[in-house]
Amino acid sequence: MVLEGKIDGKPVIGSFNAAYKNYAYKKKFSWCLRLSITLNEAALYANGLPKGEEIAVANKLEDELVEGIKSLTVAHYLGHLFGDTFLHVFVYFDDPDVVHQYLQSQVNKEGLVRGFAYEIQQDPQWLIAAPFIKN
Repeated sequence: MVLEGKIDGKPVIGSFNAAYKNYAYKKKFSWCLRLSITLNEAALYANGLPKGEEIAVANKLEDELVEGIKSLTVAHYLGHLFGDTFLHVFVYFDDPDVVHQYLQSQVNKEGLVRGFAYEIQQDPQWLIAAPFIKN
């Protein structure tokens, strides 16, 4: 489902898989990754949303990182949200140590096209992503 709205008065747009709203195995995949990819400010509109070429760059890095995670552990990609000069990505999984080690190997990687930060939190009810997967 495509989402458009405002968070803290700033426009956001993204897409999420609403089918996860009633996912039966949330407690098994109780760790939430919120990945925040920094967008190139020169390729943004005044409202902080990206222009076409920046969307492609950010989405490619997102795909590479999510695929890297999925190659190491079972992970559920819920969706992403562009807003306020970032692309925020939400993924749930069961092994935080493996994901942390992988992302640490990537965050300062030579040739990285955009910087990123991440946070991993235990969230067995998937409350962090709940506002984005309600329908």
